[in-house]
Amino acid sequence: MINEEDLDFVQTPVNCFYSDIENFNVFASSNEKVDFSILHINARSLPKNFDSVLSFIRSVNNYPFSIIAITETWLYENDYTALYNIPNYTFVCKGRSDKRGGGVGLYIKSELEFTIINNFNISNQLESLFVEINCSGPKKIVTGVIYRPPREDVNAFINDFSDVLNNLNVDRKVCFVTGDFNINLLSRQNANMFENTLSSYSFYPVIDKPTRITEVSATLIDNIFTNINSVTKSTIIRTDISDHYPIVAICENLRPSRSNVRNITTFKRDTSISKVLNMKLELNSTDWQDVLGDNNAQSAYTTFHNKICDIFHRNCPMRQIKHKKNLQKSPWITSGILKSIRRKNVLYSSYKQSPTYHN
Repeated sequence: MINEEDLDFVQTPVNCFYSDIENFNVFASSNEKVDFSILHINARSLPKNFDSVLSFIRSVNNYPFSIIAITETWLYENDYTALYNIPNYTFVCKGRSDKRGGGVGLYIKSELEFTIINNFNISNQLESLFVEINCSGPKKIVTGVIYRPPREDVNAFINDFSDVLNNLNVDRKVCFVTGDFNINLLSRQNANMFENTLSSYSFYPVIDKPTRITEVSATLIDNIFTNINSVTKSTIIRTDISDHYPIVAICENLRPSRSNVRNITTFKRDTSISKVLNMKLELNSTDWQDVLGDNNAQSAYTTFHNKICDIFHRNCPMRQIKHKKNLQKSPWITSGILKSIRRKNVLYSSYKQSPTYHN
């Protein structure tokens, strides 16, 4: 079993450290001058782990991250993404069209003004999504999330990634690129070429310690790269959403423009008794023969899934609502469950720091 005390690290000018949720909350409460912050989570399927993502955000006291970047959403491009909305955030994503896995997304604080940049989606070697955020100064903030599937050719990825960095440098904008790159910066194999590409465009990593730790390996494959020196702190948070730790970068003196809208508007599913009853009636009257008669399990499931979603969306539509700024607690998340989540996170952090039989 690998202990954190024995791990290697790379050189970075940022103070990077491991934290558990309790440590992060103490740290966050003592840093009130934060202007811009990024959280990256490798979700390993939003449909499976969305509740865990929400629980994590609540556990860090609804810390107002400017950007929450997600890799491995496992969403398809035609999926109904409103199921994965987080209050106070606008969700944009890019899913796959054909095969399972992958996918990237960005949750952007609702008060931030942004536009999606489409001309960076240039390659099959990387899955990417970039946005441009208005800033109070003359420059804008470009933020992107990238996922490199581990089986894709590394050299081809680095060449395409170099093109991305070159495009980012054209207007000399403030840039952050985060994600799961599946290139271990602690290993000399492939890492040198990747780091040289970054440094040639004046980008550097803000995470310097392993982000994925198993019983037999410790790799630094998730990171946040930037071309400015405003990142004052970075941390790797021990939690068990997936087999990757969430990572955070915190910046000072970088102020995005914020809208003056007082009430944040979002959408909520109408699941009133009458709506659910109508949905049940339509389900009972639906012809399922095209599902039952399909001998291909995958296509049968796809047909079944699409029918269920169509009926659900038609009978239980989304409604626009206004709510308080704090992330609303789901009705099934009781105070006792939140206490148990905090206790679980403490035990998990202890186990990861010192993986003994007792822990």
